[in-house]
Amino acid sequence: MSTSVKSVCLLPKHTTATTGDKYAGPWNDCRRGVVQASVDGTGAVAATISVYGSNDGVHATLIGTITLTATTTDTDILAIDYPWAQIWAVSSGISGTGATVNAQFSQ
Repeated sequence: MSTSVKSVCLLPKHTTATTGDKYAGPWNDCRRGVVQASVDGTGAVAATISVYGSNDGVHATLIGTITLTATTTDTDILAIDYPWAQIWAVSSGISGTGATVNAQFSQ
């Protein structure tokens, strides 16, 4: 049996601190997934991606933080193992020559 993976952009490529749109579905059956964040640039690059969840659309809970630091490019993931009604990502601390950051949610 084959299961397809759906990927949704939480943060499109950007160069300054950004709050992404809230993602509220459609979800897979278990309502869980993985956020992958990346930073690309020239030389030393860095960024922080904070991932939030909410079940009422008003109150936010920090699910976790992805810290990226490397030369030229870095990527890391955060597993979401709770069925949030909404999730979104916020970037900060973007540094490095030409540094761009993005984040995707796959489920």
